[in-house]
Amino acid sequence: MVATAAIAGCGYGGDEHAALQFTDALVDPVPKPIGLKHGSAPRFADLADPDPSLAEFFREQLFLAPGELPGGVLRGPRPVAFVALPLHDPERRDVAVETLTPGQGVMALRANAFNFAMDPVQAFRTLTALVRTVPVLRVRYNDAASALGVLYDYGA
Repeated sequence: MVATAAIAGCGYGGDEHAALQFTDALVDPVPKPIGLKHGSAPRFADLADPDPSLAEFFREQLFLAPGELPGGVLRGPRPVAFVALPLHDPERRDVAVETLTPGQGVMALRANAFNFAMDPVQAFRTLTALVRTVPVLRVRYNDAASALGVLYDYGA
């Protein structure tokens, strides 16, 4: 879904993870290259520049360089408008958005926090403060562009 958003002109801050500041719950962009899985790669082939010498390592996976994305790269700490927990469902015909309770939101974010153990008390405080101010959304979708259309209303 992130690649679709970046191609559509949204600023790119990162894929698969975010750096949430403990002090104020702002998110720092972490613009690593976007790795496209086998099914997605053909839709973005015109933006990727695969290096044939690396093919044995990536097995046809393409990477989009952040600097080449139409929406550009986000700079500096940014406020969070909402948290989306996407789940691609190839059988789905529509986009389903479920707003999690604050408790569910903290638990979902905790499950995805790779450095929570470094300072669990402060991490829990930060996540709790975040979910009290922004919605945490579980998004089930088949078509990323349709999901983005629905999510745009949350960030506008």
